[in-house]
Amino acid sequence: MKKKQSASLCLPQLILFNDLPLEIIAEIFLFWAENGRRSHLSYPCISAAYDPNSYSPVILISVCKLWHTICYNLPALWSSISILHADASFETYLGAYPEDYDEPPAGMLSKWLARSRSAPLEFNAVQVYESEAIATALLSEAHRWKTITVNGGSGLLQHLISLPPTATPSLEGVGLLNIDPIAFLKEKEAFNARLRKSPSVTRMFLSLRPSLVDILDILSGCPTEQLTELRILDLSVTTSACLEIFKCSPNLVHASFSTVFPEPPEKLADHPLPLSLPILQTLHILASQAPIQLLKSIVCTSLRCFVIQYTRLDLMKDVEPARMQLERKNIIFNEFVATTRYIDHMAPPSAQSHINLLAPNVFEELGSETLPSPRKYKCPVAGCTQRHSGWLTSRSPGLARRLLERTSWNGRFSPTQAELSELWEESIVAFKKG
Repeated sequence: MKKKQSASLCLPQLILFNDLPLEIIAEIFLFWAENGRRSHLSYPCISAAYDPNSYSPVILISVCKLWHTICYNLPALWSSISILHADASFETYLGAYPEDYDEPPAGMLSKWLARSRSAPLEFNAVQVYESEAIATALLSEAHRWKTITVNGGSGLLQHLISLPPTATPSLEGVGLLNIDPIAFLKEKEAFNARLRKSPSVTRMFLSLRPSLVDILDILSGCPTEQLTELRILDLSVTTSACLEIFKCSPNLVHASFSTVFPEPPEKLADHPLPLSLPILQTLHILASQAPIQLLKSIVCTSLRCFVIQYTRLDLMKDVEPARMQLERKNIIFNEFVATTRYIDHMAPPSAQSHINLLAPNVFEELGSETLPSPRKYKCPVAGCTQRHSGWLTSRSPGLARRLLERTSWNGRFSPTQAELSELWEESIVAFKKG
């Protein structure tokens, strides 16, 4: 019934759309599918279930016969796959719906693999245990693996380590999810040796369980010099550790970290500051506080996208009085303002830097009468005479206007929802103009 309703509600538009050349329709489908992948953990789940909120080709083939035919002749639509086990602990990583947690039969996986033909294969297989049939099906396609993410204790990880590089000639990215750092230390030498034999692997994603193991111990021996993208989640790093990672990874274009904790200045004495990162374009930090110390320590002349996603868990507590909650939110707001100033100094004035500050449950309750006046928000960079400018968009027009007023950003306000994910209800997006 849902399928029929979704098609009948837009029948006139569907008829006009189907009059487009088939090549154009195919390009639109591919663009739609790619747009739904916020990360390599966001591939469509292999499932026969009809989920209108997903970006699965199963949605497209259910609309009409023409779309069905086009999709079956687009291998790229079927070459990005999520294989999940019924374990809700992965929900925070995958953002999937409960019905997606049913482990698919090997036959369903075989159908997707067949439809993807010879297209480069991207998949995440994060089930706690794997059926032999599923592992066999994936291994049979190792020659076209492009990006893979596996559970830290997965048998697929052992297969990857033991496979000769010639068996995975297309491999570009490797992700390890839910890693036990202590257990990983025992096998990291073999893993690093495998990476060194595969210079085509330039992207790495690590998600680690809480541990006292230092991130530099995890990465020691890893050929980070060949990486262009590195994402480290669920393990906080210090500013000095972050700088050391940057020094050992001179080719990084995209970097992502969990919280970067500040340190006493003497801890940074071994690092010539500021550290120049001339090719870094994207920096994403999942933070409990603004990483001002890190921003003061680096210069990014090619920076195009900077993201801070606040995770102030103390703001989620209902036990604190409303006044204390408001004080905490004002602190974060001040951090946001200081961050925008440092971002303006990290890249040259001509750069079109895109700043995305994600702060759930932080800004919406800040009324105009509770905030200090704009004159108190000055650039923290000594001797700055720069006129900071930019524009903001938010799901809350009133919020965006208040932010423009209080950050002294001179620019135009746009109420559009461009660049905002539907999962981030209270986001702020700022673009610095040249």
